[in-house]
Formats: sequence, C-alpha cells, structure tokens
Amino acid sequence: SFITLDGDWDATVVIRRAGVAQDLEASFGITARDGKLLWTGIPEPVASRSNAAMALGGVWLAAAAILVVGAWRFRRQRLSLTYGLIGLAAVAIVLGSFLIALGSGLIAT
Repeated sequence: SFITLDGDWDATVVIRRAGVAQDLEASFGITARDGKLLWTGIPEPVASRSNAAMALGGVWLAAAAILVVGAWRFRRQRLSLTYGLIGLAAVAIVLGSFLIALGSGLIAT
C-alpha cells in the first residue's frame, strides 16, 4: 500500500471527464493498519476474529461421521437407505470442510 503510517486517513478522489468542465469529487475514510487499507467504520471479517465457523464445521464433520456409521450398520438390510446416508454424509463432509477452511482463513471473505 502507498500509506505506510497507521491511522485514519481522509481520501478524496477527483474524477475528470474529457470535454466536461466540472469535476466530480468523492471523499471517504481509510484506516491504515499493519500494511493493510480498510474502509473506516467497517469492521474486519468475522472469520478472522472468531472460531465460530470452525466449530460449526466440526459439528458438520461429526454429523458426517455419524451418517457413515449409520450407513455401515444398514448396509445389509436396506441398500437404498445406505446410499441415502452416504449421500448425506458426502454433503456434510463438503459443507464441514468449507466452513473449517473459511474459519481458518484459507478462503478469503
């Protein structure tokens, strides 16, 4: 970033169009912190400050494990139920993995 000093800054953008005598000015606040620029007044993403997404992802993965165990127990009695439970487990694994990746910061918000 071009702003190396931490703190709040007021930025003004001047927009000029060829052939038009009047300029358009837009002012907004910027906060510089740790080499990053953020809009003033807008908080950082929640995923970087809490582990709620990771905990919810863990719950989904635990549910997937329960579904897989249920599918294994019903494998001989009801084949259609087994396939249904495996399908639900696959969805739970994908959703849980996504939430854990989101909470750990691997996926930017």
